[in-house]
Amino acid sequence: MEIVVFALVGIIAGLSAGLFGIGGGLITVPAMIFLLPLFSVDSHTYHVAIATSLAAIIPTAIMSSYGHYKKHAIRWPVIIRLTPGLVAGGLCGVFLALYTSQAILKVVFGFFLLLVASNMFRRSMRESVDVFHIQSVNPFAGLAIGTISSLMGVGGGTMSVPYLVWKGLKVHQAIGCSAFLGLPIALSATVAFYLSRFTEYELTGGYIYLPALIGISLAAVIVAPLGVNLAHKLPVKTLKKLFSILLIVVAIKIIAD
Repeated sequence: MEIVVFALVGIIAGLSAGLFGIGGGLITVPAMIFLLPLFSVDSHTYHVAIATSLAAIIPTAIMSSYGHYKKHAIRWPVIIRLTPGLVAGGLCGVFLALYTSQAILKVVFGFFLLLVASNMFRRSMRESVDVFHIQSVNPFAGLAIGTISSLMGVGGGTMSVPYLVWKGLKVHQAIGCSAFLGLPIALSATVAFYLSRFTEYELTGGYIYLPALIGISLAAVIVAPLGVNLAHKLPVKTLKKLFSILLIVVAIKIIAD
């Protein structure tokens, strides 16, 4: 029963991953915050939600990245430039998450989403330069994106997509790159969370809740290619509006609870 419930969450997360390049964490984290207590996970709920979300991003990111790769939407110089910082940031974010209370993490997560959503409507996000130069991408941006992403349990698309569009990358390519960039964040953070497990979670993979991971991953992997196809069919303005609306709705839900 648990796997079926979380599979429904995975369907929405998978579509979001392919469509927006966000790794699905914006869906899975708030969903698990609500669902985990229903399945008797009452201790360290938020930390379990973050760790499980990051683990589920791994197969989702692989599938959505492959879809964007087939459509020639991934710029490999961007991946190479940002990946080292993303890995280091993923580890830093886990360290911060483990030493931050659940109450603080929830509030920070909610306002973080509102901030990202508002930035999508700013002039700098609506317009980009005519020519993209790889030198304009700051490698240290990967460190910041990786840290905040692993701290919040998301794949990084909430920051990497707006950042790359701002730097001049076409939105579809920014989404494609973001889908892949979620992989180094998720891998490093998942390993860190697993190695830092508490005794009571040793049998279930540390902070990673296996029934949720299985359900979300299976469903997300199946539907992620559909999200990729939609991403390359919808116009740029529509993508940005959908992305912003998604963030606002999730943020209000998190803060209100």
